[in-house]
Amino acid sequence: MINKVILLGNLGGDPQVKFSQNGTMVAIMKLATTEYVKKNGNLSPITEWHTVYAYGKLAEFCSELRKGDKIFVEGKLRKVSFESDNKIFRISNIIAKSVKLVSRRISSNSITIPVNEEVVDPLNPNESGSLLNGNLSPKDEFATDTVEIFSEEDTPLSDDSDLF
Repeated sequence: MINKVILLGNLGGDPQVKFSQNGTMVAIMKLATTEYVKKNGNLSPITEWHTVYAYGKLAEFCSELRKGDKIFVEGKLRKVSFESDNKIFRISNIIAKSVKLVSRRISSNSITIPVNEEVVDPLNPNESGSLLNGNLSPKDEFATDTVEIFSEEDTPLSDDSDLF
């Protein structure tokens, strides 16, 4: 059997960091993915919202992500059921196995900076470099945000249902 999810989307908010009962760090992220469908000859966006959970070292990496960041997530689908007001609710969550920061959005100018690529400041096109701190190397600024890959063993198998 295969249970694999691959998503590319934008964070809808800063990750929420919590700790499980056994002390494992957990980052909870809301990820928006958008696809376009043709309706009456026009393309219309359909946005889906996904809840993504990252554990341990991957959660530490994800805690540095910010609202608007474009990320690539590989993981698995986990369905959870719970009861509230005598009704049973079923939701699907994504358990991340790897997360890659694709680009970072700077909210003050709504500019997207591709990670590990040279950029030119559109506000000052004669100077290339980072828009975040005035230095001339966006590669250095995002050096720790390239690719984090974790194996199946890095995700705890304990019941963390209190986090869902």
